[in-house]
Order: sequence, then structure tokens, then C-alpha cells
Amino acid sequence: TALDGVQYLVELGHTRIALINQSQRRFDAGYGPVVRILQSYEVAMHNHNLPTISRFCSVTPQDGYRVCHELLEEYSDLTALMVMNERAIPGIIQAITEHELRIPEDVSLLSLVSSPNVAQMSIPPLSTMDLPNIELGRLGVERLIHQLEVGDDQPAPCELRPCRLTVRGSTGPARP
Repeated sequence: TALDGVQYLVELGHTRIALINQSQRRFDAGYGPVVRILQSYEVAMHNHNLPTISRFCSVTPQDGYRVCHELLEEYSDLTALMVMNERAIPGIIQAITEHELRIPEDVSLLSLVSSPNVAQMSIPPLSTMDLPNIELGRLGVERLIHQLEVGDDQPAPCELRPCRLTVRGSTGPARP
């Protein structure tokens, strides 16, 4: 997810890309998506010889506001944010606006693993990395049927599926 997100933003000319992840507590607990997103972000940024800028953030708009405000204060040349924290996005948008920056003209905002419905309710509509929900549901049903038919009580192997980029109004070329 982050690999594709960074690639997309780099192709738009962004070189100062920050990641706002979920909470430190979830990371420390080894919650897979939070750990994997940080690792893939760091790999992607390293592959492009770009500096990593990442923050953990609890899942509240207030913390999203605080974290984004701190990032924009510390990195005035920040041109893109990748967010793995859907509930924090309203606060992030508020912080960007209060810094008198525009989305996407000044700061691109890419939501990772977001709901298309939430993305379309934002102003501007959020560009997202969407989960393949239908495919995941199909795989779950197939595994359940297999367990019922075969009587297999062994845990199914973990299969990761890539998210798909949906470009909407919150991303654009990096400002000069």
C-alpha cells in the first residue's frame, strides 16, 4: 500500500512526503497493518532516496489535528501526507486549512486503506488506496466452506491483497 502510494506521489513530483499512521500502542502491540504500513513506507522512501517523516496518531480528529499541526510547523516544505488513520482525517484537514494551505494545490492528501464512502464525503474527495473488499469477502467464504466440507481445523495461511489507488480531488502535482 505505502509502496504504491509513495510511487504515485513521487510521480507527481513530491519529495517531502510524511506518513501519519495509527497509534504507537497499536504499533507496539504488533498490529499487522500499522507495522506493515510503516515498514513499506520506509522502504519506498529509501528506494527513492527521500527522507522519512512519520508520526503515530490516535484515532481521533483532535489528535489528527495536533499531529498534522506539529508536522506542518516542523516541515514547512512538506507537500504530501499519506494517512493510515481514517478517523483522524477531519482534524488533519482542519490543520492544513488553518495553516492557510490548500488541498491539493499546496499539500496532497492520500488516505491509505480508506472507505470509498468516507473518501467521497470529504472536501475535496480523498484520493485513496482502497481495500479489495469483494475479493477479501470471497476468499473468506471460500475458506469457511473448505473448513466445513473438509473438516479442516487448521488455521488458513495469511494472504495479503494489494490495495488499489483511486485518484480523487485531494492529490495533485507538488507545488514548485
